[in-house]
Amino acid sequence: MIELLEYSGMKNNPKVIMHCFCGRKHLVKRVRDNGWTFSIPGLVLKTQQFQEIVRDTPIEQLLTETDSPHLAPHREERNDPRIIKLIVAKIAEIKELTIEETANLIYRNYQGLFRT
Repeated sequence: MIELLEYSGMKNNPKVIMHCFCGRKHLVKRVRDNGWTFSIPGLVLKTQQFQEIVRDTPIEQLLTETDSPHLAPHREERNDPRIIKLIVAKIAEIKELTIEETANLIYRNYQGLFRT
Protein backbone atom coordinates (compact mmCIF):
# COMPACT_ATOMS: atom_id res chain seq x y z
CA MET A 1 0.00 0.00 0.00
CA ILE A 2 2.83 2.39 0.84
CA GLU A 3 4.42 1.83 -2.56
CA LEU A 4 1.11 2.36 -4.32
CA LEU A 5 0.47 5.61 -2.46
CA GLU A 6 3.98 6.86 -3.18
CA TYR A 7 3.70 5.90 -6.84
CA SER A 8 0.37 7.68 -7.18
CA GLY A 9 1.90 10.96 -6.01
CA MET A 10 0.65 10.96 -2.42
CA LYS A 11 4.06 11.63 -0.81
CA ASN A 12 3.87 14.54 1.59
CA ASN A 13 0.08 14.53 1.47
CA PRO A 14 -1.00 14.85 5.11
CA LYS A 15 -4.53 13.69 4.22
CA VAL A 16 -3.30 10.10 3.93
CA ILE A 17 -4.32 8.29 7.12
CA MET A 18 -2.75 4.99 8.05
CA HIS A 19 -5.60 3.43 10.01
CA CYS A 20 -4.40 1.21 12.87
CA PHE A 21 -1.06 0.79 11.08
CA CYS A 22 1.27 -1.61 12.84
CA GLY A 23 3.92 -2.34 10.24
CA ARG A 24 7.59 -2.93 10.82
CA LYS A 25 9.77 -0.07 12.07
CA HIS A 26 11.22 0.72 8.64
CA LEU A 27 7.69 1.00 7.23
CA VAL A 28 6.57 3.20 10.13
CA LYS A 29 9.53 5.47 9.38
CA ARG A 30 8.59 5.56 5.70
CA VAL A 31 5.01 6.52 6.55
CA ARG A 32 6.26 9.19 8.95
CA ASP A 33 8.77 10.54 6.40
CA ASN A 34 5.98 10.77 3.81
CA GLY A 35 4.13 13.09 6.19
CA TRP A 36 1.17 10.77 6.55
CA THR A 37 -0.98 10.47 9.65
CA PHE A 38 -1.31 7.50 11.99
CA SER A 39 -4.61 6.73 13.71
CA ILE A 40 -3.82 5.24 17.10
CA PRO A 41 -6.17 2.55 18.47
CA GLY A 42 -6.86 1.45 22.03
CA LEU A 43 -4.16 -1.17 21.65
CA VAL A 44 -1.70 1.62 22.47
CA LEU A 45 -2.66 1.02 26.09
CA LYS A 46 -0.93 -2.34 26.09
CA THR A 47 1.32 -2.81 23.06
CA GLN A 48 4.85 -1.53 22.79
CA GLN A 49 4.60 -1.28 19.01
CA PHE A 50 1.89 1.40 19.09
CA GLN A 51 3.60 3.14 22.01
CA GLU A 52 6.79 3.39 19.92
CA ILE A 53 4.85 4.81 16.98
CA VAL A 54 3.44 7.49 19.29
CA ARG A 55 6.85 8.18 20.84
CA ASP A 56 8.63 8.51 17.49
CA THR A 57 5.96 10.38 15.52
CA PRO A 58 5.33 14.11 15.75
CA ILE A 59 2.02 14.87 17.46
CA GLU A 60 0.95 16.63 14.25
CA GLN A 61 0.81 13.21 12.58
CA LEU A 62 -1.37 11.48 15.18
CA LEU A 63 -5.09 10.83 15.44
CA THR A 64 -7.10 8.55 17.71
CA GLU A 65 -9.51 5.81 16.67
CA THR A 66 -11.44 2.98 18.20
CA ASP A 67 -11.83 0.50 15.34
CA SER A 68 -15.06 -0.45 17.08
CA PRO A 69 -16.08 -3.01 18.06
CA HIS A 70 -12.77 -4.81 17.53
CA LEU A 71 -9.26 -4.25 18.88
CA ALA A 72 -10.19 -3.35 22.43
CA PRO A 73 -7.22 -3.11 24.79
CA HIS A 74 -8.48 -6.22 26.58
CA ARG A 75 -9.90 -9.24 24.77
CA GLU A 76 -12.93 -9.62 26.97
CA GLU A 77 -14.04 -6.03 26.29
CA ARG A 78 -16.02 -4.66 23.40
CA ASN A 79 -14.41 -1.56 21.99
CA ASP A 80 -16.35 1.68 21.62
CA PRO A 81 -15.65 5.41 21.32
CA ARG A 82 -15.41 5.86 25.10
CA ILE A 83 -11.91 4.39 24.87
CA ILE A 84 -10.69 7.55 23.13
CA LYS A 85 -10.23 9.28 26.51
CA LEU A 86 -7.83 6.50 27.51
CA ILE A 87 -5.98 6.69 24.19
CA VAL A 88 -5.52 10.45 24.57
CA ALA A 89 -4.26 9.97 28.14
CA LYS A 90 -1.73 7.37 26.99
CA ILE A 91 -0.51 9.59 24.15
CA ALA A 92 -0.19 12.47 26.64
CA GLU A 93 1.85 10.26 28.97
CA ILE A 94 4.18 9.14 26.18
CA LYS A 95 4.58 12.65 24.75
CA GLU A 96 4.92 14.20 28.24
CA LEU A 97 2.04 16.60 27.62
CA THR A 98 -1.11 17.27 29.59
CA ILE A 99 -4.25 15.42 28.59
CA GLU A 100 -5.87 18.72 27.65
CA GLU A 101 -2.93 19.77 25.44
CA THR A 102 -2.93 16.39 23.75
CA ALA A 103 -6.69 16.41 23.16
CA ASN A 104 -6.49 19.92 21.67
CA LEU A 105 -3.57 19.04 19.39
CA ILE A 106 -5.25 15.88 18.13
CA TYR A 107 -8.50 17.76 17.59
CA ARG A 108 -6.56 20.34 15.57
CA ASN A 109 -5.14 17.47 13.49
CA TYR A 110 -8.67 16.24 12.74
CA GLN A 111 -9.77 19.72 11.77
CA GLY A 112 -6.85 20.09 9.39
CA LEU A 113 -7.55 16.77 7.74
CA PHE A 114 -11.31 16.98 7.33
CA ARG A 115 -11.95 20.62 6.56
CA THR A 116 -12.59 21.30 2.90
